[in-house]
Amino acid sequence: MKKIIFGSFQFLLFILILLLVPVWNPLGLRWFITHPAPTTTRFFAPEGLLLAIALFIAILLIDLLRKRVRSSGVVTTVAFVVALLVSFVASFGFYTHEIF
Repeated sequence: MKKIIFGSFQFLLFILILLLVPVWNPLGLRWFITHPAPTTTRFFAPEGLLLAIALFIAILLIDLLRKRVRSSGVVTTVAFVVALLVSFVASFGFYTHEIF
């Protein structure tokens, strides 16, 4: 029961990072994707993804230091992968910029 609660909290943490950091856009990074129309350009802001990966590695390192990688690491990995899938389906980090 405790693993499910911690897994859901980690999932929410990853989703919030993937959702809010690209909106805030602290580093100004963006990857060009496509031109859906002659007057628009589609970009991906990778800050949320990079911060979520860094947080995932930090949580796994803490689990490694606590010697709980087998039990907590699986829950963290599942929460991270599900958060990535949900953010990809919801198009977090993707935005369209109009030229005019």
